[in-house]
Amino acid sequence: MQFYVLILTGILKNTVQNLFKPSIMYVLLLLASSTLYAQAYSKLGSPVNIVRTKVNAASLFGELNKQTGYEFYYGTSIGQVIVEDIRYEKKTLGEVLAALDRKGFDFTVKGKNVAVKYAKPREQKQASVKTAVAARQQPGRIGGKIIDDRGEVLIGATVKIIQNNQAMQSSVDGSYSLTLMPGSYTVEVSYLAYQTKRVTQVEVKSGQLTSLNIVMNPKTSALEQVVVTGSFKKESTAGLYVQQKNAASVTDGISSEQIARTPDNNLGQVLKRVSGVTTVNNKYVVVRGLSDRYNQAMIDGVTLPSTNMNRRNFSFDVIPQELVSNVVVNKTATPDMPAEFSGGQVSVNTMDIPAENFTMISIGSGLNTQSTGKDFLMLGERVGGDYFALNNSKRKEPEGLQSWYWRTGVNTPPLGPNGDYPANMPQDLELIPGSGVAYTSFDAIAQSKRIDPNGLIVSRYKAVPFQNGRFALGRVYDLNNELRFGFSGGAIYRNQQSIVKFNNVRGAYAETTVNYMDSTENGPGLSYRFNSTIGAALNLGLQGRTFKVALKNMYSRILDDNFNEAIRIAYGTSNPIKFREQFQDPQVTWVLQHKLEGENLLGQGGIKMGYTLGLTRIGQQVQDQRRLKYMLSASIGGVDYFQRPNIYTPAELGDNYDYRMWTDVKETDYNWGVFFTKDFMLGTSIKNTAKIGYSGWDKHRTLRITKVIPYTSFSDNNNPIEGRYADLLSADRVGAGRGQAYYWAEDINGPTFDGTMRTHAPYIMLDQRFFEKLRLVYGVRAEHYNLANRQEEYIKRNFGEIDDNWAEFSTTGEKDWRLLPSVNLTYSLTSKMNLRAAYSKTAIRPDFRETAYFGFYDYELDANISGRQLVSTIVDNFDLRFEFYPTAGEIISVSGFYKKMKDPIELVFAQDGYYRFQNQYAAKNYGVEIEIRKSLGFIADKPWLHNLTLFGNGTILKSMVEAQTQPLPGDNFEQKREPNLDRPLYGQAPWIVNAGMAYQDAIFGVTATYNRSGPRSNTINLAPMLIEYENGRNMLDIQLSARVWKRKAEIKFNARNLLDEYSIFYRNTDAYESIKSESGQHIGWKLKANHSTAYEPEKGDRAIYRAKTGKNMTLSFTYNF
Repeated sequence: MQFYVLILTGILKNTVQNLFKPSIMYVLLLLASSTLYAQAYSKLGSPVNIVRTKVNAASLFGELNKQTGYEFYYGTSIGQVIVEDIRYEKKTLGEVLAALDRKGFDFTVKGKNVAVKYAKPREQKQASVKTAVAARQQPGRIGGKIIDDRGEVLIGATVKIIQNNQAMQSSVDGSYSLTLMPGSYTVEVSYLAYQTKRVTQVEVKSGQLTSLNIVMNPKTSALEQVVVTGSFKKESTAGLYVQQKNAASVTDGISSEQIARTPDNNLGQVLKRVSGVTTVNNKYVVVRGLSDRYNQAMIDGVTLPSTNMNRRNFSFDVIPQELVSNVVVNKTATPDMPAEFSGGQVSVNTMDIPAENFTMISIGSGLNTQSTGKDFLMLGERVGGDYFALNNSKRKEPEGLQSWYWRTGVNTPPLGPNGDYPANMPQDLELIPGSGVAYTSFDAIAQSKRIDPNGLIVSRYKAVPFQNGRFALGRVYDLNNELRFGFSGGAIYRNQQSIVKFNNVRGAYAETTVNYMDSTENGPGLSYRFNSTIGAALNLGLQGRTFKVALKNMYSRILDDNFNEAIRIAYGTSNPIKFREQFQDPQVTWVLQHKLEGENLLGQGGIKMGYTLGLTRIGQQVQDQRRLKYMLSASIGGVDYFQRPNIYTPAELGDNYDYRMWTDVKETDYNWGVFFTKDFMLGTSIKNTAKIGYSGWDKHRTLRITKVIPYTSFSDNNNPIEGRYADLLSADRVGAGRGQAYYWAEDINGPTFDGTMRTHAPYIMLDQRFFEKLRLVYGVRAEHYNLANRQEEYIKRNFGEIDDNWAEFSTTGEKDWRLLPSVNLTYSLTSKMNLRAAYSKTAIRPDFRETAYFGFYDYELDANISGRQLVSTIVDNFDLRFEFYPTAGEIISVSGFYKKMKDPIELVFAQDGYYRFQNQYAAKNYGVEIEIRKSLGFIADKPWLHNLTLFGNGTILKSMVEAQTQPLPGDNFEQKREPNLDRPLYGQAPWIVNAGMAYQDAIFGVTATYNRSGPRSNTINLAPMLIEYENGRNMLDIQLSARVWKRKAEIKFNARNLLDEYSIFYRNTDAYESIKSESGQHIGWKLKANHSTAYEPEKGDRAIYRAKTGKNMTLSFTYNF
């Protein structure tokens, strides 16, 4: 009867309370055995030595199993019992069980198998308290990935908890997760053809995740039955090692933990912490000294489009760093990667399915030393929606603006059917030639009255402190049949207002003897920069033992609303006139991305399939860009008065005019891909992974512009129009008479290009491991590229009907197939050292912006930037790297690289006020990288030394460029070779240095970082003394942090740009001399003795632009629930 009572008790608890789940062995023991009574314990004589202050019951029986060889069986409810004051020194097993009997345990024995049941404790008061405490504790988790010795995931590995026999198999991505009550456990992993591994002392804490990646080693013989045992600390370190050192290609990166320790608040700032990476304006990436166009941006494996109106690059400050899981910079290519990079592929991975539940909230504020609390100016009015990057109705483009085309001799605008037109005006005149719309059918004055003049009034308010907030949430759920569902999401908000001091003397003749930057006319100005960012991400995933599927979603929206005001002169004229310029540039950029990705194990053959399907939309609007100038009208008592607006007149030539402009860029990208992998052996010593796949994308981008120009029909230099634009163009004063002005809607308004870009890329790759030392990853990628940037409408509006001279240029682009092979070889010198060598061929394609004829104005450059017909840059990349991993998280590496480029693309000076993209003939680029990240724990075994890490990286590089002349109509668009120039490639710096130190213990942390780069080429000219460089500046940042409230909260203080040096742009005006042929002809240029491209004002170098941003101080508070 006793046996059946026990069985019924177990069933009742399982059904009603779900606290007791007996195993089959447990039931059998109950049926075949009897409960031991106190007098029977003496028969169990195995020796025991256990001393514990507090221990989980399951852990206690696990230890008894190890010491005595007896197997203990029990339900999962035992894991909720905490036993205290365990002192069993030199005791027998019988004596231990007798003592535990008094604590409420019942034991049933059969041979060397013991079933355990927990009943009401005999030491009633004490035990009931312990049980209540245990009941209140939340379970924790052990989770991670099972990987082999080369970093590849193992699917279907059995992961078992020794203490309670709880087990599961690793999923299709090698991951596992087990829910356990707090305590110390032993984890055992087994997998076919691999040595079984046990990891001891794995501590599980209430409500927390214990992360444990386990590395499995292959059996050296088929009959080997060795069980390898190691500690948790050792095994978790080994897991990090393998992931670091077993990447297939040369990579660098930064994790979310490292990001959190930097004083940065967006990804553009974070990226310059990565070896060989610098950023321009904390937005655009330069990898290995190569400009942003030679690098590729990806989010969650999806290639990102350009976010810049003028250049082919991605603005990384669109991505809030709070939503980032990690960033990997691939510096060499493999066949399964998009091959559109030479410097580096920056792959951003957002938050994935969480391994544990979490909730985080953070708020922060800060100031800029030369901005916060100061007068902040802008054109127009600041509205509440600006603080959330929302559209502002006051900047909205007026609907239905009608353009018209000026004819020689007709200076009167369209005035409607009843307008006063000159007698000699042709009767059949059309608004736009060929449109069929009569010139007299439209009233330009009535249209001008609809354009709000308030956007031309300067307003001011006080710059408020920086504001930022973020929220993140993650949940994971264990379902039936080893299924797991999880999601993670986050939202961020950031607003920053800063004032930048600058001097701009661009436009001066190179031959002038006047150094304007050191004169009283040095173009002083202030840039009032308003930035708001909102962002959100939501990732969902479901995984089982043979599959994983995830849906990743991200949205980010940024408003940059910058107002610049300066007092300058026309530096490039013989009679320079002083003027005040105002430039308001509101730009809204948004990125929306959805990606479905999955992996499946197909059948029993070990074939794994992966797939992706992505949709990316990006939009950028210039919302009422205003460029205004007021000429000097009087100077009284040393005070200058600027009252004469720069209104366009019939006598004006060129494009030095004021305007208001609205633009709208829309791009939609579809991305897709599929791959299959299969592991197999060649003989007994060559491991292989074959991968075949295909990826493709289809991109569509359009640009539409609307520009209106303040215009007067009468030119009178003796009596120029004076007053503010806002008054002259108000509804009650606008007109076409003498002394009046109105808006001319340019005839080029409308669509400027409609482009498509399609790529199809099948690939095959083989990953081979020879004798555990040598790894070879090689294959080929075949890319079909088709860019068609259609610009017929824009050309017609500029030049009339397209004739033979323009027919071939109405659509710019390229269409071709290219084979892109790559080889990556890794030799493991030791378990901690690798030697890598790599070769890859990559193709950097021209994009929509670089092939568009329409030019956008760049305020800082004081010039228009446009594109033309271009071809792809083909690059042969060679890399060699030695890397040493002293311990997990540490690295010492030395890399060398060489790049041979065909048809590199550069931004080249065309004429005053114009820059264009063009292909050069060829270029060579080579350099060396060094990176060190090392804890000081090797000096002495002191905790503070182990917590102190020094890190740094440096890059030295050099270029040789074979330049070409511009393709001009007079030369039938043919380019001529120029002599080799020993100068940096466009956007390149000759050296880069990052250094820092970090201290972090359980409570306090401090990080200090230093960054500087050499002179970076900003614009290119065939005459090297006219090349513009940006002088690197010393950047010093620090962060102090403290964890409070049982380490659930963190207070963080950041200080950026503590040295606050000027950023200086300059030319080596007097650094070159002519190279003469034997006949005395000029054949090229060379640096003079004792000169260089560095900024050396004492040797005649001229600064043409400089800016100072001030110091940023922020304080934030983060709480984790």
